[in-house]
Amino acid sequence: MPEQDYRREKDAPLRHDIRTLGNALGQAIQRYGGYHVFETVERLRNTCKRLRDCTERLSEASPAQRTQLQSEIEALAHEISSIVNNCDLDTAIDVIRAFTIYFHLVNTAEQYHRIRRRRVHETSSTHQPQRGSLAALINFLAKNDLQASTIQHLLNQTAIDLVFTAHPTEATRRSLITKSRRITELLEANDRQHSMTPRERTHWQSALEGTIDLLWRTDAVRHVRPQPVDEIKMGIYYLDEILYDALPDLYAEFEELLQDAYPQVHVPTFLRLGSWIGGDQDGNPFVNPDTSLTALRLQRG
Repeated sequence: MPEQDYRREKDAPLRHDIRTLGNALGQAIQRYGGYHVFETVERLRNTCKRLRDCTERLSEASPAQRTQLQSEIEALAHEISSIVNNCDLDTAIDVIRAFTIYFHLVNTAEQYHRIRRRRVHETSSTHQPQRGSLAALINFLAKNDLQASTIQHLLNQTAIDLVFTAHPTEATRRSLITKSRRITELLEANDRQHSMTPRERTHWQSALEGTIDLLWRTDAVRHVRPQPVDEIKMGIYYLDEILYDALPDLYAEFEELLQDAYPQVHVPTFLRLGSWIGGDQDGNPFVNPDTSLTALRLQRG
């Protein structure tokens, strides 16, 4: 199969997910933002898409075609400018929110698609490890005839420290993260739609639309600066909800894969977690000794 056709087939479920999420978002915009906002968003989206297509065709066009494309590009850029300039403030805010949520949904779909592609690799009859996976790493070690003693020495010398920090560029609210996880769960359930009853399918669609409705009605921008204790609790959220389950799974998978090729290799503790949140008394004027003690107490709990 040609590479381009393979990529299109591989990414077909992702494109389907994005269309499904985009359609649900469009319905939410019409329900809560109004048809005028929806129409403005669609005009902008379609015009930008045409502009991108013209720009992509420019590099391979003949001189005559380039002249025509340049004219089309200028006209489309002017149309986009006109749409934006004719928006009143309330419409502009809703249009910005619409595109923000759309790209948030696209990111969620892409992250789940990575999980889907991993499953495809693991269930494939070719038994070809996915590039960048632990299985691919061990396959690489075995193919290059690395001895178990060498691998054990490397693992014993390996130290990875993941340190959490309350960086100002990471401003995603916890409520949005929770909704993203719910959408991921729904996308996963949708992959098993062949086993859904009509009633289950209706409930699935209702759950998806309800979650995206909540996304539209949730303000993505913090209007109150988070306090150090808020940042501490956000760091603990990742520990509780994600890393507490993910780290044991990582070690278990690594040990299982090594067992086949290198049964005598022992996996030491090579991954550790740290945090600056609530302890950066040098870089954050709102952090003091009491804040650090609070961070330690909450983390210990």
